[in-house]
Formats: sequence, C-alpha cells, structure tokens
Amino acid sequence: MEAFSYIFDSLKLFALIACMVLLPVLFWSVTVWIISLFGWRSLAAHYQTQESAPAGTRHFCHMWVNRWVGYKGALSVGMTPKGLYLAVWPITLEIWHPPLLIPWSEISVSGETRLTRRFSVGKPQVATLSFCKGLAGEIEQYLRG
Repeated sequence: MEAFSYIFDSLKLFALIACMVLLPVLFWSVTVWIISLFGWRSLAAHYQTQESAPAGTRHFCHMWVNRWVGYKGALSVGMTPKGLYLAVWPITLEIWHPPLLIPWSEISVSGETRLTRRFSVGKPQVATLSFCKGLAGEIEQYLRG
C-alpha cells in the first residue's frame, strides 16, 4: 500500500510540474495566435516569404499593424531592391507570424503622426504599417528608388 501511495504522490507532483510548465506555454501560444489575427495573418496571405533576412537587417525594431498591434522591439526589418522584409523573433512569435517580403510597388505613404509615419500596404489595401520616423525615413528612401 505504501508503494501505491508513493506512486500516487509522484504522479501528483508530475501533474503539478506539467501544469506549471504547460499552462504558460499554452497561454503564450493563444495570445500570439490572437495577435496574429489583427493584421499579420492577412499580410502573410499575400507576402509570406521563405527568404532569409537580407544583409543589413535591423533588429529590435518597433512597428504597429493597423494601429492595433505593436511589435515593440520584437521585429527585424530589412530593405532590399525587391521590397521590405519583416520578421518577428524566431522562437517567441514566429509560430503564427511567418517572415514577409512586401514588394515596394505595394507600399505607399498614407499619413503621419508626431512620432510615427504610416504606410499603406496592398492594392487594394491589406493593412497599414506604422514605423517610428527614423526607420520610416529609410523606408521612404527605398520607395523613392
């Protein structure tokens, strides 16, 4: 009977540890999935890429998609003659956020605020992307050719 009690106690400890590990992972996965529904998914439907990050890609950048979701410090941004490359941190967000390569012909300036500049993506519009003015200036240089 004592062996059964030991096994039962061990199973309870295992279940407790599994819950402590799996519940945060499940919560994070659901959160990231919900975040993807607010714009990245529609962008990925049009501009998903298998290409790796181009040389000179900037990491830890900030961007807002459709003014709803902010990728603050979790974004890599690269610029190539083909277009604007966007990727999120590989382990934490990439599950439902595949890398994007948006052709320059699909991007146009659509407005600005005191701190950011907005770009319209797609014709017809798929999403708006907002960047801090410093990074937005670099993007605009590529847009001008």
